[in-house]
Amino acid sequence: MRNVGKIFFALVVVGVATWRFQLIVWAIESIGLSVVCIFIGSAGYVFGSIERIGAYWIAAGAFVVLLVSAAWILYRLFNAGRLSEENNRSRSGGFQLPLRMLFMFVLIIPILAPFNPAEQGDLSSARLLPPLTGNRIQLASIETGDLGVERLLRSINERIVHQHSAVYGPDFQREVPELNVSTSRSFFLLGTDDLGRDVFSRLLYAIRESLVIGAAAVSLTLFLGVAIGLTAGLGGRIADALLMRLTDVFLAVPALILLLMLVAFFGNSPLLLVTTLALTGWMNIARVVRAETLNARTREYIFISKMLGKTPYQIVRLHILPNLYPTIRSAALLQFCSVLLAEAALSFLGVGIQPPTPSLGNMINESLPYLTQAWWMSVLPGVVLTGIIIAANAYSEKHFRHPG
Repeated sequence: MRNVGKIFFALVVVGVATWRFQLIVWAIESIGLSVVCIFIGSAGYVFGSIERIGAYWIAAGAFVVLLVSAAWILYRLFNAGRLSEENNRSRSGGFQLPLRMLFMFVLIIPILAPFNPAEQGDLSSARLLPPLTGNRIQLASIETGDLGVERLLRSINERIVHQHSAVYGPDFQREVPELNVSTSRSFFLLGTDDLGRDVFSRLLYAIRESLVIGAAAVSLTLFLGVAIGLTAGLGGRIADALLMRLTDVFLAVPALILLLMLVAFFGNSPLLLVTTLALTGWMNIARVVRAETLNARTREYIFISKMLGKTPYQIVRLHILPNLYPTIRSAALLQFCSVLLAEAALSFLGVGIQPPTPSLGNMINESLPYLTQAWWMSVLPGVVLTGIIIAANAYSEKHFRHPG
């Protein structure tokens, strides 16, 4: 039964590779042609297009890594002894594996999303389509006949960036004459919103925004909480009293009001949003770390370490932090859930991630006028947010009960 998850992962990766094969091939071709252009002296276009096409290069590279991993898992499936032995060795690494999987998922979002999440569709035919419906859209193919390397790279990049575009207007055709526009029928798995944008693609990018902001905010929160907690626990009575009173001040202010105040004063860029979320979430972690540190400093092995001449830094690194790791891990997962909810609340109120960049909060906000007309616009982001929170909490409880 322990192999079922790995086999399922491998089959999903192979299925996605089959589904998005052409896009992955284009991205790999784009990487190769870009290298050739740099060496033949046509680096201007390459560096100018990195902002638009770089995410697809990274996604293609990450997906190749996933595909190799999936092939290796399927290969080991035929060697039950080796697979069972590696499972036994990797049981203690269960916390790192989901983190790696989330990281790879964030990287390959451009490959998974079938549409550009910010591009509006034809409002006369693609607006508020329910899930599992199709619509005729304009697609583009490339004439790669006798083109130079730079023009071929340009045409491939335009095809990648504007893949399954709802509208290929005259500007694109004048800019890239190698694009041949044709009409095809497209399928919207989760329907479209009020501007004709694909809800499935927007959900994928919204999940990426939430995961990136959540991971960054939790990392900064852990740094602040652990540093302040260790200082309070090891710094003596004066440092302990000062830092704990500062913690009480932050705890006394309602987190949402403090978030709104900070965003109103300093703006709502992603960097400032991460900083604000971290500044309103470090207090509980600091208190937990302080309590564990005060408990650990009275243990015999700490006294022995001091008698052996270990410095405070060595004692913290070798003895205190390893004992704090399970507690910090569980606190980080719970804080991750709080950060996701706070970011969704800010975006819902209009002071978080700003449109057209999708986030779970602003997608729910945009759906309010269409609650009865287009239920999928509000229900699906809510279900995704709830699912992420439940999964993170369940994972936290599992590792709290079984730390190994």
